[in-house]
Amino acid sequence: MEQKFEHSALEQDIQELSREVKEAGSVERAKEIIRTSVAEKIYGPGVIPKPSASSMPPPPRPGSPLPNYAQDLPPEVKLKVENFLDLAWHKGLNPAIKEVKKSDPLTMDLFHDAITEKLYNEFKKRGLLK
Repeated sequence: MEQKFEHSALEQDIQELSREVKEAGSVERAKEIIRTSVAEKIYGPGVIPKPSASSMPPPPRPGSPLPNYAQDLPPEVKLKVENFLDLAWHKGLNPAIKEVKKSDPLTMDLFHDAITEKLYNEFKKRGLLK
């Protein structure tokens, strides 16, 4: 059964990011484009955090929306990020980003990596990345 979104704000965010991916003309670079676009909303234009090991964070652990490197973080940090992800999924990126900007850098980076992966997976599920 295909998931239907009733959240117009998130739908608008997905459509906007979809246009950016199409304008770039490179489906292969889709995750990087999504990552950069979300980073600019969180950190500001031209400011993209430098990942520690590679240009892309590792995929999330099975059953968790958080990247692998989050497994050793305190439970309250993980819960805070999961709440921000839930807010983004139900109210859209902008309300979640507004709240995450009030957090510490680790929470912001973790949210950024996790939402990038979730959005990329949603693009693939919807067939927007062919």
